Amino acid sequence: MQEISLRVVTIGDSKVGKTSLIYRYIKDQYDENLSPTVGVSVYPRVLPLEKYNVVVNICDTAGQEKYRSLGSIFYHNAIGAIVVFDVTNRESFENVPKWVEEYKANAQEPLVFIAANKSDISDKAVITFDETLELANQLETQCIWTSAKDGSGVTDLFELLNDEIKEYVLRSNAIIENPTTKPASSSSSCC
Repeated sequence: MQEISLRVVTIGDSKVGKTSLIYRYIKDQYDENLSPTVGVSVYPRVLPLEKYNVVVNICDTAGQEKYRSLGSIFYHNAIGAIVVFDVTNRESFENVPKWVEEYKANAQEPLVFIAANKSDISDKAVITFDETLELANQLETQCIWTSAKDGSGVTDLFELLNDEIKEYVLRSNAIIENPTTKPASSSSSCC
């Protein structure tokens, strides 16, 4: 079976739950003591697709301003992005268009999803569902309300992303043309 390696980035302001979302997806657990990401961390996930193993390397990027310059490096070969904001933090919501614009200016593929995270504390939300719907429409994408803490919406978010990745691979014939295609037995790296 052949293997193709693709990159997805999670981006957004610091402390919005990017790492926790990935941790919930990969391990189906929540850890409130996760340390903030320094630079970039990579979490590989294999998607079987016909006669291929598509390795999706989820790159967890730091949201702190001092790491912003690393973004364009990691966006360049990314197949998609998940832009995360915190529903209890209006500034993180207002920064979503900037994150999307920065990603699209540097990435080869414009696949973007928005994650409205921390929906488990919706009683403290300062963003309404209608606002997220309007923003998603403006940015021509989808917004999924998620909670890394209780797991709601996380599977839906990553299933949508994975479906789009599979369609991309089949549509673009990336397996044949992609120079990172290699036998599944060899080791791979990301980023």
